[in-house]
Amino acid sequence: MLAGYITANRTALARIVVVNESPILNQFAEYDNSQFSGFDSILSLYLRKHKGDSKFVCLGVAGPVIQNTVKATNIPWIIDGAKIKESYNFSQVKICNYIVTTAKGLFEISDEKVFTINEGK
Repeated sequence: MLAGYITANRTALARIVVVNESPILNQFAEYDNSQFSGFDSILSLYLRKHKGDSKFVCLGVAGPVIQNTVKATNIPWIIDGAKIKESYNFSQVKICNYIVTTAKGLFEISDEKVFTINEGK
């Protein structure tokens, strides 16, 4: 699977591989959004530099997601899952709000990786 995290300033992409039932980031790359005209140019560059076979894509994007499309917050990008699927011949593309993806991911963190920052009173 190809995964991405897109904010107003940066885009991070990586292929996810499963090793011993645990997801591992592979071929991680991060891009400065100000250097690109849109997400498509970042995705094209990533796929040229990082060869691999990913049929599924999941992108966490800053902005409201409606019908698998998002108008990104604070950058003039519209990211459309159906267009990405068609353009790159992926089997499935899922666009999610980045806060929702982070929150759902918290349930996948093992107990030994969670720690208290401040116990409070």
